[in-house]
Amino acid sequence: MSDGLPASGRKEWHVRKRVTLIGMAATVLVAAVALVVVAPGTPSVNTENSGQTKPYIVGGADATGAYPFYAALFVSGQFGCGGSLIAPTWVATAKHCISPQAPDTVRIGGTTKSTGEQRRVRRVVQGSGDFGLIELASASSKTPIPITQQKLTTGTPVRIIGLGQTCPQRGECGPATDLQQLDTTLVAGCTDPQFNGRTELCVGDTRDKGACFGDSGGPLVVQGVNGLELGGATSRAGSANPACAQAPSIYTNVSALTAFITKTTGLDTRAGSTSSTARPTSTVPSSTVRPTTTRPSNPTQSPRPTTTSQPRPTSAQPTNPPSGDCADDPWECPPGQGYPCDQDPWACTST
Repeated sequence: MSDGLPASGRKEWHVRKRVTLIGMAATVLVAAVALVVVAPGTPSVNTENSGQTKPYIVGGADATGAYPFYAALFVSGQFGCGGSLIAPTWVATAKHCISPQAPDTVRIGGTTKSTGEQRRVRRVVQGSGDFGLIELASASSKTPIPITQQKLTTGTPVRIIGLGQTCPQRGECGPATDLQQLDTTLVAGCTDPQFNGRTELCVGDTRDKGACFGDSGGPLVVQGVNGLELGGATSRAGSANPACAQAPSIYTNVSALTAFITKTTGLDTRAGSTSSTARPTSTVPSSTVRPTTTRPSNPTQSPRPTTTSQPRPTSAQPTNPPSGDCADDPWECPPGQGYPCDQDPWACTST
């Protein structure tokens, strides 16, 4: 069958075809060389969006459950930290996430930085250690997480949640695209000289598994009788190593600060509690940032609730309570007292 081309045309066509075949062979050869150079088992990289590589997640995986209490904190549209919704208008987080620059917006219950219910910030309140609270300008419809009353000790299984950086070295990669989770345990290996075992938790991050930059303030949760309960808030590395997930890390023990939370919010947010008294917020300007002191504005006023719905705890009372005024601030006990004052806001009072 004739191809319909003149002799000169057929010659030119055959030349072009030969060149094309040579080019295809070269392409196949380059691809084969590439397969030889890349060693089998090398993890794939993700260069989507910012062009930054993502060789692996620091110890976690995409969240498999619903975390309606997870809060993402933003300053002028930039994601910075995590937090936990503990009441319809209150978020628990790390102090270094709200000071020196306070967030202006919070997204609650999302699985990415761009999803979730958005709320404006009314004010922030700095607590002791690396702990802080955020009051929202309007109530969230998401379900808050209760604060655990379990005793958190070495070996306790915990889960950490966050949208932080996904590789150990600072700036080596970007934050997670999707909310991450990691199951781990409490350990006794934090070497930071500032570690406070009474109000902080040491979490067993192992090599390439653990919290990183951007996870600060986010939740550490434990399994309770009726579901997840909040045990901690991400604080800092537990050693001098600047890389993430190379050693145990430190979390604020939120359950040790329930007195401060109750005083500030007017709510009993502990797991199993049925009593809560809403604190009026209408007189607080939206732009006000509460001073760092935790003392009541009127030190002479008793902090004890006036309602009968919150009976005074008895389990944490000292055997021999101190006599006289034991502290200027009725919510802080003096050094050397051998009872858990943070668990009993009424233990440290005049007798």
